[in-house]
Amino acid sequence: MTEVSEGQQVRKAYDGPKVEHDALISELEARIREEHARSSDASESSAKMKKFLDETELNSQAVSWGKTILKKLPKKDGQTKAMDVIRSLKEILPMIENHVAGQGTGEMDLEGPQEDTETDEEPIEEPQPEVQDEETEDFNNAVDANMGDDVVTPIDFLPGGDAA
Repeated sequence: MTEVSEGQQVRKAYDGPKVEHDALISELEARIREEHARSSDASESSAKMKKFLDETELNSQAVSWGKTILKKLPKKDGQTKAMDVIRSLKEILPMIENHVAGQGTGEMDLEGPQEDTETDEEPIEEPQPEVQDEETEDFNNAVDANMGDDVVTPIDFLPGGDAA
């Protein structure tokens, strides 16, 4: 198993899974047929599904829900029942997504302003010089070299809008 960096995990979560319509439906229907007919043992079917999930980066639980929906089709009024589930998911998924992403509708703190309590102010420490790696230092030197000897002087405006 290869380790994935945190950046790769964030990118993967942001980009989402990669799957084509035909590949998804074909895979789900094939696994459903296998489960229904028991033409292959469970471990073989499971291995095929794992391979599909690894290739597409789909979430296994989401795929399982997709299979559950497709299993409704052969039943009486199956298409109607499946579409009812799909319509309901379309309605609630954006709400759930917003909540999970941190935009939930938690209680707002509507209390009035609170009195400031006096505290002993601690002296502000001078920041320590930033330690740079060699690549950053080379980049900064190149930027400095290309900027020339131009010195930027802050403008101190006097009352009335005149520059000093």
